[in-house]
Amino acid sequence: MRVDFHIPCHVAPKQSVRGSSIRYHQPKKITNNADLLAWYMLPYRPRRPLIGPLRALYIVRYPYRGGEPKKNRTGPIPKDTSPDHEQLAKQLGDVLQSCRFFVNDAQISEATVVKLWDTRFDVHIVIDDGLLVASWIPPLEAAGD
Repeated sequence: MRVDFHIPCHVAPKQSVRGSSIRYHQPKKITNNADLLAWYMLPYRPRRPLIGPLRALYIVRYPYRGGEPKKNRTGPIPKDTSPDHEQLAKQLGDVLQSCRFFVNDAQISEATVVKLWDTRFDVHIVIDDGLLVASWIPPLEAAGD
């Protein structure tokens, strides 16, 4: 079975760094983000949780930075700033689990996170119990070509 959907939402990281050590906690802002993500995801929930090993693709789009020149805003470009991909995958996996897309996020045997600068906030989620299909990942056009 394949679950494939888009939600117009921002993803905040699940963990935060304070000083030199990482502290695992759920600040109010993050909890609210998880609740908002869950609200958007619920209409796409399968009747029964997916079982067995799963593969996931998360494409997270962020709006271009305000200082980005208009000539560079030609399409999606890779985002190399925080939050990092592990934090995004953890937040999305935990919310998908709480929405009962699957029983346990440990079922995800392979996860791909793609972070992009684009014209909007958007999260595209694909969960599949079949083989990973390379066509899931959209081709990135080189900026300025």
